[in-house]
Amino acid sequence: MAQEINQKILSYSNSQKQQHSQLPQKESMEIITQEYQNLIDKFSQEIFQAKQIKKEKNEKRSERLKNIPTFTNLLQKPQLDR
Repeated sequence: MAQEINQKILSYSNSQKQQHSQLPQKESMEIITQEYQNLIDKFSQEIFQAKQIKKEKNEKRSERLKNIPTFTNLLQKPQLDR
């Protein structure tokens, strides 16, 4: 009987130690996960901004190219307009 009680106490003590030793590991994993998520969010935002800048540049370039007369358009205009 005393041996069973000692075994249960030892078992309980070991499980408590194991839980306490896993707690910092779990917290550190959560911190690492949060830092990783923050990095992913930051890079996603930077990629989005880079795409937006590229899109705006392309739109401006496209707008400028629309205003440049092509050779065909010049041929179609009457002589007086040139």
